[in-house]
Order: sequence, then structure tokens, then C-alpha cells
Amino acid sequence: MIERNSSSVELREGVPVFQRMPPVLALLFSVSSALYAASDANLSVTVSADAQRVLSGDTVHFSVAVKNASTGKPANLHGRKVEATFPTPATPVTLTAGANSTFSYTAVTSGMGAQTLTATVRLNTPQLEASLRAQIASIQVQIAALQAELAQTTNPGRRLALTLRIRALQAILEAFNDLLAGLLKPLASGSASIFVLPLPTLNITAPTQNQFLRGNVSVAVDLHSALPGRARLVVDDITGDWSDVGAADFAFPLDTSAMADGTHTLAAQFSPTEFPARIFASQTLSVRVDNASPLISSFTPTDGAL
Repeated sequence: MIERNSSSVELREGVPVFQRMPPVLALLFSVSSALYAASDANLSVTVSADAQRVLSGDTVHFSVAVKNASTGKPANLHGRKVEATFPTPATPVTLTAGANSTFSYTAVTSGMGAQTLTATVRLNTPQLEASLRAQIASIQVQIAALQAELAQTTNPGRRLALTLRIRALQAILEAFNDLLAGLLKPLASGSASIFVLPLPTLNITAPTQNQFLRGNVSVAVDLHSALPGRARLVVDDITGDWSDVGAADFAFPLDTSAMADGTHTLAAQFSPTEFPARIFASQTLSVRVDNASPLISSFTPTDGAL
């Protein structure tokens, strides 16, 4: 400890300089020190996905690796955080530890399009950020109060004093906003894109619900798909063979003579060639098969009648 006369100016060992400063200067010093410590960060961020093309609703797993750009080894983040921003929803997912992290994202789209995940490394300084924001808000309130007083004051000396105080606070406010922007600026970032395709839909357009069928008929299917694939017809619980149908409307031949008379159910299934494990089905349709020959049970008029 060093003492100077009666003013007792103390320089205690182990006490950071900024703790002996006025609050505003201490905050400026803290933020500036944090930004300086991060300015030489030599980081590279690599983002990879376990799939590049997916169907809407699929879950994609992203891996984020933060490395030292010079050595290629995993980086010590020293308290920095990794944020991954997903396109939908655009809510950052924050990690606070580890240079290697994994994120999961459920891709959703109403149409075809590329979606990109971006991962960034920032300073993990929530206390400094909160202090800066609080100080900015306080200065804004002070400026507003001084401006209100200035508008009501006619005394030239008082007006000059108020004007100088407002300008000084505005300069501090600008400096704080610049520091906040620097604090939130990413140190490094990387991204990976996936291509999301809409789900196929199909609908039986003929025959119609509860229609009577006889002999050989055609089951017409309306298909909407961004990808070609194969399709099959399901009659009751019997599943037919797959047939390549491309990505356009198609039809199945159906011989109802091999079916018992009565009510049966029909459904079409489609599977994209690129995603063979995914099967999409149409709505189930009920039809009535009647292949029996008609029988004449009575005649009118009867034989011999006048």
C-alpha cells in the first residue's frame, strides 16, 4: 500500500485499476479491455450438416467445430460463447462451453428452398453487456430531462450550461453505443446450408367415393412432388408392387372381377427415389364392386295377361 499525505491515495495490490475509477470510466475500461483481449483471437468456425437435402419436417444435425486457425487444433474459447442461428425459428441457440458442439434443427418449408445455419463465436460478457445497456438507458433519460429543462429556460447562462452538459452526455452515449456494437460483433463465424424439399401429396381422383365398379377400371392419382419416385396401389389390406411413376400424375389398372362383390377400400402410396424409406399415402377411398350378372325375378305383365 502506498499512502500520499492526508489524501490517503491507496494502491492496493490485487485490486484492478478499473475498480478504483469512477463508475463510467470503470465500465469504459472493462469493455475496452475485453475487446482488446478478443482482438487477437485467431479462430475458425466450421459448420457441417449430416444431410444436405432433406424433406420438410426432417431433423438435421449440425456439428460446429471452433479451431485455432494457425494450429488447426480445437480452440480454447476462454468463456466465449457459440451461437447457432437457425432459419426457422430464428432464435439463437447458445452454448457456453466447449469448442465442439452439436445442434439439431427441424427443417420446415412450404416450398423448395435453401436454408442456412450460421454459427458465430462471440465474447461471453453478459455482465458487461448488461452494464452497458443500463448505462446507455440512464444517459438517454438524463439527456431527455436536460433537453426538457433547456426548452423551459430563458436564462442565457443556464442555457449554455445545459447545452454543454447535453453535448457531453451525447458524446458519452455515442462512445457507449460504439462499445456495445463492438462487444456484440462476432469474433468468427461459419455456416452450412441445407436444401429443404416440400412433402409429396397424392390424391385419388377416380373412381369417386362409394362409386360402383365392374370389370376392368383405372384408378387415377393426382401427384404433387418435387421429386420422381415409385408408387403402388393398396386394395383393402393387400399391397401391390412398386412401379416407377416419375413426378407426374399416374394411374393403376384394377381388375375388379378378381374381387368379391361388396365394399372395398383403395389407397395409393408414393415413395421418392431419393428418400426410399419415406412413404406417403393418399386418403382411403371406399368403392363398391358389383360384378354379379343381373337376374330377372318377375315380369310385368304376366304371361297370358290381357
